[in-house]
Amino acid sequence: MSLVLLTPACSSQGLTVDVYAGSSLTNVLQSAEQMYESRNEGVDIRLNLGGSNTLSRQIAEGGGADVFIPADAGVLDDLPAGRVGGEPIALATNRLVMIVPAGSDIPSAGGEPTPTEVLDWAGSLARCATGVPCGDATDRWITASSGLPSPGTITIENNVRAVLTKVRTNEVDAGLVYSTDALVAEGDVEVVPLGSEGPHTSIVGVIIGPTDPDGDSMGRMFLDYLASDEGRALFRDAGFGQP
Repeated sequence: MSLVLLTPACSSQGLTVDVYAGSSLTNVLQSAEQMYESRNEGVDIRLNLGGSNTLSRQIAEGGGADVFIPADAGVLDDLPAGRVGGEPIALATNRLVMIVPAGSDIPSAGGEPTPTEVLDWAGSLARCATGVPCGDATDRWITASSGLPSPGTITIENNVRAVLTKVRTNEVDAGLVYSTDALVAEGDVEVVPLGSEGPHTSIVGVIIGPTDPDGDSMGRMFLDYLASDEGRALFRDAGFGQP
């Protein structure tokens, strides 16, 4: 898809687009915001970033979102049908990984520690709460695995960036985040892959509000940009997988 630019037919519409999005999308959407605004004079992309389930509740209660991009497509099931203005647009994928502070000395029988060895070593672990996409992904991984040791202290966070901060600042020994979050903290954390059991998530965007059959709303134009070749390159550069 080619770069999306405003057309004169849209110039009479409001030029503010309120985008509610999961915190794991912070860096890529900040880059997209800067790029899109630089190409479309007068447009203001306003990002509201946080836990996807919290944002979903805000939208269900009448929050003023034009676009919603949760960290996992499953969150859309919680939205009232009347709040969604069109079919979801697939944007990217992500995967769950384990991280530890850089330089951690983890006993291992092999060259690289396994998740089981990390959990056996760790005295504390940070994870997302159940109901948050990264928390639901963590639950799926635990269910798919067997015989996992349990750290002495488990900290529950409301979004994945809070987990990242706990590990990055050495407040906990290990955490479960998305691979893209680990990339953001490169140098501060080390990644322990979860192997074939590591859950993947699908990232989609939807229009919030009235149905937009012609795809000419400001929100739809921004979503089309994210799904364009240039937008998908931003996701790829941030470590996301292709949809």
